Amino acid sequence: MADTFNDARFHPILWVVQMLSFPIDRHNQIGVTSCPNPKHEGQPRMTCLLLPKKNRWRCRKCRAWGDAIDFVALALNRNKLESARWIIRNARLLPDWERFEEEDRRRADAKRPKSGTRAVKE
Repeated sequence: MADTFNDARFHPILWVVQMLSFPIDRHNQIGVTSCPNPKHEGQPRMTCLLLPKKNRWRCRKCRAWGDAIDFVALALNRNKLESARWIIRNARLLPDWERFEEEDRRRADAKRPKSGTRAVKE
């Protein structure tokens, strides 16, 4: 089993925020978007800095911060494991390993003799 958190953290913060349909304004090497924190007081518009070089984000008003997993956890109101799985499933920068595993299972099943059939001797 792959390490879910490291695989999810591999995805760039700008890509993950874009997958959540948050508007992003680019200023030089920093992106600016709305804060995902539901407890953010006041107007959350364009208070969140996206730092792509560090793959982190930080809100200037409510001081919330973290990586892509934390952003998804706050935006979708999920725990971190579910957020990491959401990133892997929806952002898809990494290969879809389940598809490859299914193909391997099919190949193994095709090689195995089917039950209920008799071997014919010549």
